Amino acid sequence: MICLNHYVSKNHDAENGKIVFAGSSLMEEFPLEQLFLDKEIIVYNRGISGATSKDYLEIFDRLILSIQPVHLLINIGSNDLADECFEDSHLLDSYRQIFSKLKKSLPQCAVTFIKFYPVNTGIMQDVSKKQGEQWLLQASKYRINSRVIEASEKISKLADSNGYETIEVNNLLIDETKQLDALNTKDGIHLTEAAYRKIFPLIYQHVDLVRKVNKEASDGKK
Repeated sequence: MICLNHYVSKNHDAENGKIVFAGSSLMEEFPLEQLFLDKEIIVYNRGISGATSKDYLEIFDRLILSIQPVHLLINIGSNDLADECFEDSHLLDSYRQIFSKLKKSLPQCAVTFIKFYPVNTGIMQDVSKKQGEQWLLQASKYRINSRVIEASEKISKLADSNGYETIEVNNLLIDETKQLDALNTKDGIHLTEAAYRKIFPLIYQHVDLVRKVNKEASDGKK
């Protein structure tokens, strides 16, 4: 059971109007605050380990809307894919509700969907056998790259229809078979610190561009 209140408590000292990253463990483990060295860019990592899109929707108002981000980068829902009974309609409905909340409460907030990262099912199965991690074995059956790609594309189209952007960093993570490269992962799903550092420049470039565009727009209104 996820202790959602633990994550909400992070907002006690947070400032409004900053850049927020939302997601599950793949986001929570991203050392964003260490990597963003530009003092003009303040970011908050609001990744929740183990969260599904439904979990995140439940806490979205308290965790995200309450600190009124100027730019939200979201990568939530990859845990949904590991469910044997997964239906993309449920995942898309969560995103529709999240986007609707943003449109209503924070219409000026820039929103970017980060496409789901690839996986390596062979490594997932090997690690599961060696470490007795049954959740990894379960995930290896259903959280497969075809599902990852299909879900990402559908969310990306939904984001676009709402005037939001999508970025993808997966070409930096895959091997010649288009699986998550063994050098970039700890268990076939989660990334190594080196992998995060590899994709960070693309993330930073996008964040900085959006920040500059927003600043120009704001200055133009003065």
